Amino acid sequence: MEDQKDQTKERYGDLKKNAVKFGKAWVECMVQQYKERPRAGTPKGKPIGLSKAKYRAALLMILYSPLMLSLKEIANVSKVSPGLIRLWRTEVGFKDAIKDACDSFPEQFANTIDILLYEHYRKIGDKDSQKILEKVLFKSPYFNLINFPYGLDDPIIRVKALFHMIPFFNKAIFPTIAKWLKRRIDGGSYAHIFIVENTMMSEVVKDKKTLRKWEIEHLEITKMLIENELKLLIESDPSKIKNTKSFMIALRDVIFRKFDILAS
Repeated sequence: MEDQKDQTKERYGDLKKNAVKFGKAWVECMVQQYKERPRAGTPKGKPIGLSKAKYRAALLMILYSPLMLSLKEIANVSKVSPGLIRLWRTEVGFKDAIKDACDSFPEQFANTIDILLYEHYRKIGDKDSQKILEKVLFKSPYFNLINFPYGLDDPIIRVKALFHMIPFFNKAIFPTIAKWLKRRIDGGSYAHIFIVENTMMSEVVKDKKTLRKWEIEHLEITKMLIENELKLLIESDPSKIKNTKSFMIALRDVIFRKFDILAS
């Protein structure tokens, strides 16, 4: 039992470290593109926008969550005091920058996964899966990859690394993530069902209380998973579904695991 706890703790630490690195890489990329507005020529009393330091701190709020970084840790990364971060969080401009970050980051995060999947399907010649992604992939305003701050070459390994990060980020990103997953699953992408199935807290949980809280806050994702897998079973010809029995057993396990977590 102790060995299992140690393995869980080590797994949690590795996943968190990767998520922090990835989030910081996105933040630094955004900061490099950011242009500060000069004070000169700006009418007195009119806001000039955020400084780069303040903008960086606002973007880093994507890492603010019980599983990721505290305000104190974000302040440390931002090289300002925790008190200053708390003050900034009361200001309209800073709040707006946080909201923008929590909207644009998950869009780019999701698009990064889609581009990697598309690259994989292109290499193996799976044209049907390419077509599913093409429906909206090339219309996205975020048609670019977020750089990986650590070496992973294979597209599928990179995709797996990404979906294991999902639970760590600020919960404000989840409405966008949930809409993206639903859009992809409704479009017929089995890969995105797999992503939902594997976006589980069991690998990153620190304790049962944290696990239960996370599951309650993200019931929308669980509902979407169960709804779409039942839809596949109801509407598809069982003779054409590979490993139907295994599919049903996996769905049963997901449902009962959720019940156990919520009842604990």
